[in-house]
Amino acid sequence: EFRSRKFLNPTSYIKVKNECLQRLVCDHFDTLKNECNELIIREDFDALRNMYKLLVPTPIGTSYMVERLQQNIAAIGHEKIHSL
Repeated sequence: EFRSRKFLNPTSYIKVKNECLQRLVCDHFDTLKNECNELIIREDFDALRNMYKLLVPTPIGTSYMVERLQQNIAAIGHEKIHSL
């Protein structure tokens, strides 16, 4: 980010940032969703934190991630209750 701000025109910076976001995150959203499921199951919170940072600026964003986390929390809660 620092280099692009330093070397690019301010209007170009926004365009480059949006294009990178589209190509690196949005175009690979299915792969990121699959990995997100695995990270939630393994409870790898450091990796989930990084994925959250990737997904926040996208229009498809974190809604999938939040939905999967809620489902996982509910499933774990049900398991704990049934084991009593």
